[in-house]
Amino acid sequence: MRTRSSGKSEYLCLPLAKPTRASKRRKFFQSPQGAGGATSSINKIFDSYRDSPDDNPDGIGIEGAMKFLGDIQVQLDEVTCLGIAELLKSPSMGEFTREGFLNGWRAVG
Repeated sequence: MRTRSSGKSEYLCLPLAKPTRASKRRKFFQSPQGAGGATSSINKIFDSYRDSPDDNPDGIGIEGAMKFLGDIQVQLDEVTCLGIAELLKSPSMGEFTREGFLNGWRAVG
């Protein structure tokens, strides 16, 4: 930044802010490396809960959804269950699609 005082040109140098952990995490997940790493990890989790990989490779059915919710310690009668269904864009109760699962979990970082 350049300022003028008493007829002379002076330069004012401001220190740059140090990056915080949150900004580093945000930068990582917005980068191609971060998004790719997160995507492959989320895909592995998704694949571990599929009911029938041969019949429906991009879907988790009711059995897998119940196991997933149990593993993350969410009871089926909790309001949290509805929040997760909304976050993951569940097409119907007890079902998750790969696209919704990936996009939902990536959105919360």
